[in-house]
Amino acid sequence: VVVMKTFSITFRNEEDLKSFIFNNKIGECKNILVQIFSGVLSKNFNLNIAKFIDTILPQSTIIGSSTDGEIENAKVKNGEVVISFSCFKNTTLKSTIMERDSYSDFELGEKIAKELIGSKSKVLILFSDGIHTNGENLLRGVNQVTNIVVAGGLAGDNGNFQETFVFNKDKTITNGVVGVTLNSDNLIVHTGFGFNWQGIGKVMRVTKAKDNIVYEIDGKKAVDIYRYYFGDVIADSLPAVGIEFPLILKKEIEIARAVIGKNSDGSLVFAGNLKVGDRVQFGFGNVEAILSKSEELIRNCGRKPIESIFIYSCMARRRFLGEKIKYEIEPFAQIAPVNGFFTYGEFFTYGDGELFNQTMTILGLSETEDRETTNVEIDMKVDDNVLTLNALSHLINVASRELMEMNTLLEDKVKAQTRKIKAKNMELEYMYYNDMLTKIPNKNALERDLRELKPISALLIDIKGFAALNDMYGDLIGDEILKEFVLILENIINNSCKIYRVGADQFMVLNFNKETNIKEKATTILDYLHNNSVDIHINDIFMKIEVFVRIALVSNIESILFKIKADMALNYAKKTGSNFVAYSNELKLEETISTEIESVAMVRKAKKEDRIVPVFQKIVKKDENSFECLVRIKEGDRLISPFFFLNAIVNTKSYYDITKTMLKKSFEYFKDREESFSINFSYKDMQKEEIVNYLLKMIEKYNMYDRIIIELLESENMTDLKMVSNFIERIRKYGVKIAIDDFGTGYSNFIYLAEIKPDFIKIDGSLIKNIDKDEKSFIIVKNISKFAKDLGSKVIAEFVHSKEVYEKLLELDIDGLQGYYLAEPKEEV
Repeated sequence: VVVMKTFSITFRNEEDLKSFIFNNKIGECKNILVQIFSGVLSKNFNLNIAKFIDTILPQSTIIGSSTDGEIENAKVKNGEVVISFSCFKNTTLKSTIMERDSYSDFELGEKIAKELIGSKSKVLILFSDGIHTNGENLLRGVNQVTNIVVAGGLAGDNGNFQETFVFNKDKTITNGVVGVTLNSDNLIVHTGFGFNWQGIGKVMRVTKAKDNIVYEIDGKKAVDIYRYYFGDVIADSLPAVGIEFPLILKKEIEIARAVIGKNSDGSLVFAGNLKVGDRVQFGFGNVEAILSKSEELIRNCGRKPIESIFIYSCMARRRFLGEKIKYEIEPFAQIAPVNGFFTYGEFFTYGDGELFNQTMTILGLSETEDRETTNVEIDMKVDDNVLTLNALSHLINVASRELMEMNTLLEDKVKAQTRKIKAKNMELEYMYYNDMLTKIPNKNALERDLRELKPISALLIDIKGFAALNDMYGDLIGDEILKEFVLILENIINNSCKIYRVGADQFMVLNFNKETNIKEKATTILDYLHNNSVDIHINDIFMKIEVFVRIALVSNIESILFKIKADMALNYAKKTGSNFVAYSNELKLEETISTEIESVAMVRKAKKEDRIVPVFQKIVKKDENSFECLVRIKEGDRLISPFFFLNAIVNTKSYYDITKTMLKKSFEYFKDREESFSINFSYKDMQKEEIVNYLLKMIEKYNMYDRIIIELLESENMTDLKMVSNFIERIRKYGVKIAIDDFGTGYSNFIYLAEIKPDFIKIDGSLIKNIDKDEKSFIIVKNISKFAKDLGSKVIAEFVHSKEVYEKLLELDIDGLQGYYLAEPKEEV
């Protein structure tokens, strides 16, 4: 029983076509699908044929495509116009034609599917242009909407790769798609494909690509890969001959990708997409293998109830097989009428839909299952030339396989070594960006994150006196303090910020969350450490250690400056004795630093030019006069006070250089005199063993065991009383006397005086300068003088600047007086 019928004709003229339609009574059918496969590359010519058919068969649905070869009644043709008429009894048709316009290929696929697909749709036949449309993306768009069978392909232009087109009865387009759905409850659909192009040679990887444009393979320009393996002639002739040497894409099923375009930058356009990382191999047509696969496909079709067959096959098969193409096409005629065309890419329903190249695809249709199967007789003739090619192909593939096996072994070794190197690099990278003790990011990570991320604010935290803790308890306890301190920070900070260790005892916290109050976090840290000790557990040792910090806050500045500005603010906190400082322009830290830099440069230059000199101010005493040695920088006739440079150099090597210069020049000056003289010695000087040894060396060298007085500046920075006591005990063995300078300001610890028992106490000028007018100052000085005398220490009053002050001090019976009223500091006395 035959329900569906297909007739075909090669167009010669309108009269013959009209007679053909009437003689076969095609007009009696109400559902007619007309497919026009044209190797005549004239858009108007083909559109006129379609319009002519429409006048005779107005009930027909017409779609057409330009080709690279045509199939009419199983005969392969070239440069002809083949027209196929399929008459359906129970199947309706719905068709449309769409230009790409502003749509992407994916959107075009979605759009045509949504317009054509209905509840009874069984097949979608699509023809798209073969130059501009990305067939693979088009299919993906279709499959976003439907999973029905899709057949057809990309239009050809006889291998010119200049202009292809598709059309219907109304218009012809060169950038778009024409399609038709076959809609029925009874339509039986059978599909199949024959490929069997063999991969040959090295398996390569796509290293740079975008959709169907491949820029690099194995790191080389795509066209240069073809040039390397096939020579200049083939490379220069692409894409005309390149379609015969496709890339085989290694997937679940092997798929070919044929060259259809070449760009000036060395990239190649393929009839289908390739992605970076895809494994590809050059394809080679083994005639025997191709025809063997076709024989299997033909026999399989013979076992199906098929009334019409449409073949959409690749142009490369026709060109490669030449005359032998008939062996894979003509046997289908024993099953049913066979028509179709040779494409630049074949649509096939596999998985999500695939765009094939180098492939013959079959669409078998029937409106009844009541069809006898066909035992097809096949005679695949292969001549000696083909056998020779097969032998060469086999030889090449065996050699390639052996090379690939060797390459695989080498690749495995390389991969194993690469894994080791990668693991080592990861370990090194971790070590580079993380602190190995505390397991938090380090200074390198901070610098990276300040460059790449955008923190809102930051805290710089410095542990006070950590070096002293390390010296007192040892490195092991010191390390545990740091680890426990990080745990405390993490508990307070939570996940809103990131913590870095940026120095031995410094940590930075970056805040990335606008909702986090970073100042509140700083306050919480300070309060916690004020109220809690840090608990240390090592084996059986348990200790509670008090840890204190100072914190600088920065915000509302460029993140790359966070560390710089935070360092400025933290340094300011150290100088001012603050626990917390928020950086702001009002602090004028940059100006201060600029001034300090200038001061440091001035001191270094003065030392180089030997312009650091002592000046001497007389101290008038009851028993004997003495002199205090004061440092100055000489600049011409001007003597610059340490007020202008001492704070700037206090943390530099120049500070100790000045101390040594003052010691040397002062001892040198008084070596031939009889008076005693005093030199200022700071807490920092006492801490520096090199400076203490230099002092003792000067005493021994100039034999001044009983004429030198060391003035210690009494301040809150003098926290290690034991160290101070040891220093005093050491130098007193040399006959050196001790004076406490500037007493009455800062620390003013009377217990401290009782501990070290100084020979002299010098009362600070802030108490002396208004003693003639301020009764409170008079009382304080009177009591200090009484306490000192009870302690066995002599009292010296500084800043005696007027007769009135001088006379008031005489009332108190002070042991010594010093000030501009009595004598100014001079280079020569």
